[in-house]
Amino acid sequence: MILVGQWLDEAVDRNLQPNPTSMTLATTGRDARPSARVVLIKGVNRELGFAEFHTNYGSRKARELDANGWAAGTLHWDALGRQLRLEGPVRRSPAAASDAYFATRPWRSQINAWASRQSAALADPADLEHAARQIARDFGLPDPCDASSAAAPANAIPRPDFWGGYRFWLTAIEFWLSGRDRFHERIRYERDLRAEDSDRFTAGPWSRARLQP
Repeated sequence: MILVGQWLDEAVDRNLQPNPTSMTLATTGRDARPSARVVLIKGVNRELGFAEFHTNYGSRKARELDANGWAAGTLHWDALGRQLRLEGPVRRSPAAASDAYFATRPWRSQINAWASRQSAALADPADLEHAARQIARDFGLPDPCDASSAAAPANAIPRPDFWGGYRFWLTAIEFWLSGRDRFHERIRYERDLRAEDSDRFTAGPWSRARLQP
């Protein structure tokens, strides 16, 4: 987990791509049909061994995680010749952790989290802007679609209960390094996790294996 954190930090520090913490997250629902999308990792707990991302709890990914709380993820940094492959259970973050992260988001992003019913059909994009304006008025805020109203409002915007974080607990991590003539270096770590409660695990020791490219 220390190395996972170091790779993420270096990808951010090198600034070689717009979203260096972007991860392709693959999930499956009860129909066993996989789907994948890109999410942004917003933190890594190096001691306990989980990565955290945030989304609308009504989205397709959230519905699939509710049905099957396991996922796989991949982060790829082509300019660094590195890739991380992750696997493990995913659980909702504690409400306090989601509240803390939501408070750091720009106020327009907070309003948009309230306005969007992620993954639902949208007949007209103007309907989304109308919803954002109405929510801003409800909170006594300026028009979020007006670029001139750039100042952050003084009154805090609460997190909607249908939006929050997920903790991606890692049972498997594969480090991939680009090699000469396609002889890539692959090292895979695995461990067992035992659930303590709805959002926390006790971990066993890591095992390590070198894989052929």
